[in-house]
Amino acid sequence: MSRPKKAGLSVRVISLALALVSLAVVLGFAVPEPVAAFNCGTEIYYYSDASLTVQIGEQSWSWPKCGCQLHSWGSTSPYSVTTLRDIC
Repeated sequence: MSRPKKAGLSVRVISLALALVSLAVVLGFAVPEPVAAFNCGTEIYYYSDASLTVQIGEQSWSWPKCGCQLHSWGSTSPYSVTTLRDIC
């Protein structure tokens, strides 16, 4: 003869489910913003060599009030200058 299920089991299942949902919500808020959000207002100028005389490309991110949009042209290289400006 089988034993009847105890009501305590369903309370444990509900408690576990609530704990998992709470954990998921907390972790959801802990996810870092996209990289571009940290770059808002940044301009990076890329040059052909260490003399920094011939510009070959640029990347710029507008400020959040302007949508933090990425604008770029040309090529990237290890030779660069980074500035922070209000570029709306």
